[in-house]
Amino acid sequence: MKEIPASRPGFEPINQIIRGYQLTQVLSTAMRYGIFSRLDKPKSASILAEEISTEPTITEKLLEVLVSLDLISKADGGYVNTNLARSFFVKDSVFYQGDVIDFIVDSYPLWSELDYALKNGQLDNSGKGKREDTFDRRFIMASAEASIRGALQDTVEVIAGLPEFKDAKRLLDLGGGHGLYSIAFAQRNLSLQAVVFDLPPVVEMSRGFIKDYEMETRVSVMAGDYLKDDLGSGYDLIFTSHSLFYQPREALEAPLRKIYRALKEKGTLVINHWVRQKDIGGHIQFGEYLLLHFDCPLFRLTD
Repeated sequence: MKEIPASRPGFEPINQIIRGYQLTQVLSTAMRYGIFSRLDKPKSASILAEEISTEPTITEKLLEVLVSLDLISKADGGYVNTNLARSFFVKDSVFYQGDVIDFIVDSYPLWSELDYALKNGQLDNSGKGKREDTFDRRFIMASAEASIRGALQDTVEVIAGLPEFKDAKRLLDLGGGHGLYSIAFAQRNLSLQAVVFDLPPVVEMSRGFIKDYEMETRVSVMAGDYLKDDLGSGYDLIFTSHSLFYQPREALEAPLRKIYRALKEKGTLVINHWVRQKDIGGHIQFGEYLLLHFDCPLFRLTD
């Protein structure tokens, strides 16, 4: 007789992995309907459903799932945001992550090609993933939101401690995207003038962030493609974050030579980029990044 096992291995870590898609859809749907922005005060499921024009029973079920995720709680006969949701999912919060969620959900079709890439070493030639298509509005907004929740502050704190930064008067933020790094650098070094260099559509968005933080007199933009265009000259420090090493190894020499020419004598290049150290194992986000960018080179500290 084959007996039922008396003990069982813990399955919860695996369960969390396989439920990831469903829970992301729950969160994405809640964001799309602006649910968190309507729950600053307790509100019943029926009233919320009327406000957002949804079916009341399914709306209540969705709210119950959000309760189980600790994103909302029950109070005074209704549902209300937790501090976690207030911080990250209400639009007027400085830490709002709505575009990050949208960007992740939009990447699902690309993930469906992992099987093809695993066998063929590259994506199907479908026209997706071109460099000029990568840096659209949603990408820049998602990048800004992901940065502001901690990576930006941690990076600036390290660089602000460098003697080269403290003495710098001119900084080039190469591939600077949203420009938040330049803004933060200028706020830390009051003698610094920063320039955000990126593709023409991107720097239009950079201007918006610069204006929002009232840094127009300290942070400017320069439109161009660092693979083709001149970077200017006379910079004490050039900073690049998750930009330069999107290129294959053989394409790096030309932009690095441009950077060298753009720096003052004894100027400094600071690169903020994911690199592989001993292994990827402990870095889930790094591993996901490498898989999503199938043709992105894997650099090590020794490269």
